[in-house]
Amino acid sequence: MRSALLSLVLFLVATPAFADRAAAEALFTEGRKLMDEGNYAAACAKLEASNKEDPAIGTQLNLAMCFEKLGKTASAWAMYMQVANASNSSGRNDRAQLAQSRAAALLPTLSKLVVTAPAGATIRVDGAPWSAAATGIPTPVDPGRHTVEASAPNKPSFRRVVEVPGNATTVTVAVTF
Repeated sequence: MRSALLSLVLFLVATPAFADRAAAEALFTEGRKLMDEGNYAAACAKLEASNKEDPAIGTQLNLAMCFEKLGKTASAWAMYMQVANASNSSGRNDRAQLAQSRAAALLPTLSKLVVTAPAGATIRVDGAPWSAAATGIPTPVDPGRHTVEASAPNKPSFRRVVEVPGNATTVTVAVTF
């Protein structure tokens, strides 16, 4: 009886992790299928969901390739760099070299966004916090439309939508209150 109870407890504890991995594998397989079909937007969504369920270097490498095919060059570059670092740490030199090579090839094509702002401003780009340390520094972003918002105590809010073209273009947004 005690053995059966222990088995049941172990099963109940292990089942959620197994379910997460099974879901991640199904999402990964569907994402790869969609990539093979050239449906990169849907493929990237499946691969992102797979990576969220069960982060894995192989999934991240495929996601980087998917982002690259979709034209999300900064996202691809950042993911390749993440894969290279994780692969180096885990001794997967083949993956590290592939990811480093792909990241290096993308580097000269990256478009960048420069946000300048008065001291004390809180900046968000596309709804995500923008590091104060990145203020004034050309930062890689995916080509396309981006929304820059800023706030500061006793100042009116700032909002500007900018279009960042591809091909290594740099766009500057000066936050003014």
